[in-house]
Amino acid sequence: MIYNIHFLNPQLQIQHSLDTHSALDPKLSEQKIAGTDYFSHEPVRLEFTTFPDQWLTEHLLSGNYESDRYIWQYLIRYYINYTLVFTGIVDTSLCSYDEETEEIKITAHDKLKLFEKYQDQKMLYALSSGYTPIYIPQYLAQRINQKTQLPVNVYSAYTPLTINKTDIKIHRLNWRDEILSNFKQYTIFSGDIIAGFTEIDNKTTMIIKIKGSKIEQQGNNEYHGTYKIQILTCTFYNNICPYQTIKTYDFDYGDTNINQVWNQYNYPVSQDFTDLKGNQYQIPFEPNEVPVYPHLRDENQLPEHKEINFSGNIITMDIYPKGFYENKGEQTEQLQVLKAMLILHNLTLKPDPNGNIQLKNKTENNNTLHNIEQEDIIKLNIKRLNRPSPETNTLDILLGETDALKEHLTQYYQELASQKFEIQTTIDNTNNYHFQLFDQITIKGISYTIAQIEKDIQNDNWIITAWQ
Repeated sequence: MIYNIHFLNPQLQIQHSLDTHSALDPKLSEQKIAGTDYFSHEPVRLEFTTFPDQWLTEHLLSGNYESDRYIWQYLIRYYINYTLVFTGIVDTSLCSYDEETEEIKITAHDKLKLFEKYQDQKMLYALSSGYTPIYIPQYLAQRINQKTQLPVNVYSAYTPLTINKTDIKIHRLNWRDEILSNFKQYTIFSGDIIAGFTEIDNKTTMIIKIKGSKIEQQGNNEYHGTYKIQILTCTFYNNICPYQTIKTYDFDYGDTNINQVWNQYNYPVSQDFTDLKGNQYQIPFEPNEVPVYPHLRDENQLPEHKEINFSGNIITMDIYPKGFYENKGEQTEQLQVLKAMLILHNLTLKPDPNGNIQLKNKTENNNTLHNIEQEDIIKLNIKRLNRPSPETNTLDILLGETDALKEHLTQYYQELASQKFEIQTTIDNTNNYHFQLFDQITIKGISYTIAQIEKDIQNDNWIITAWQ
C-alpha cells in the first residue's frame, strides 16, 4: 500500500511532502455519522510519525507558523494508493518531538475540529428573517476563517425536515387569573377587547388588547374616572415557540395619551390565521365571553385558560436564537445554535476528502451501492437500533418557549429509531471496496446505509456499522 502526505498552504498549494518511506505507520480513525448528541463525536483524525527534516523543523517545530489557538498555518492531505482520503488541520499542541528516537508525532483532524476549538464564537448580529440551516455553519466557518486564514467551506447537501401536525396545542393563556384579573373593577364595553393573529415583520403574532374604565366616588359630589389598557403580544418564533409580553397602562379621564396607546398594534386580526408558509394558528375566542360589567359576574363563569392550536409544519426554516431579537444585545454562542439546528432538522456535518464540510440528512443515503460478496463477510451482527432520543434541552437556545417543539420532536425521533435495524459487520479485502459514509451496502439482498467506518489496515478489514 502506497501512502503520500502533502502539506498545503491556505491557497492549497503543496509546500512539502512525505511518502511511504518517510511517513511511518499512518492511522486514520473511524468515520461516523454524529450520534444522538449531534456534535460531541470526535472528528476524524490522522496520526503518523516522521523524522524532522529541514522544512518540518522550520515550519512545525519552531512554533513560528501558528495562528490563533495553536492552529498550524498548513493543511494536511493524505493519499492511499494515490487516492485522496483525508484533508485536515493540525493543532500543534497535540504534536510532539521525541529527542531519543528523533521522531515527530503529528496528529491532524478534519475541519470539524475547528468548530470545537472556536465554540465560544458569538452571534454578532440578527437577521430579521431568522437564520436558514445552512447559514448557521457557514456563519461559524466564516468567523473561523477570519481567525485562522484557513479555508473552511460548508455547502448544502440536505433536504429540510417536515413534521406536519394537526390541531396541536402550542401555548396556554392564563385567561381568567392573569389576563382578565386586572379588570375586576372595570367596565369593558363592546369593541374594547380585540384578540387574534396577524403578521408583523414576517412573524405570526397574537395580539390581545383590553380597555376598561372605572368611576370611583371620592366625595359627596366628586368622582374620579380612570382607564386601564392592557396589551398582550405573543410572537411565534421558530413556528411554534411563543414569546409573550404583557404591558399595562393606567390613565386618568381626559389623558391625551389614551388613544395613542390603544392604537398600538392597530393591525387587522383573525382568530383563525394562516401564515405565508401555510401554517394555521387558532384561538377560541368570542367577544361575549367578557361581560360588559365583569365585576358583577361570577368570575368562575369565565374560562380559566385558552389554548392556542396549530396545524402545519412544526419544523421551521427560519431559525431564531435567543439574544438579539428580544434583548437587542446579548450574544449567543454559535456552536450552541448549530447543535440546535442539527437536532431540529435531523442533520449532521460530514467533511469530504477535500476538506469541504457537507450539511447532510442523517436519514439520507447517496447513490453509491456496494454489493458485498458472501465470502468477504467475516462477521455480521444484526440488532434493533436502540438509540436514545437526542438531548432536546439543546433547543432551549432557541427564542420562545420550546416545550411543544421538544415534545413533538422527541416523538419523531422515537418513531424513527423504532423503524430501524443496525448491523455491525467486518468485511475482508480493503482493496476490493472503497466505502464512504452514507454509501449503501447490500448484504444477502438487504440494503443498509453506512453510518460508521473504520479501516483496519493491519488485518486488511473494514469494520462497518450501518442502518437499514
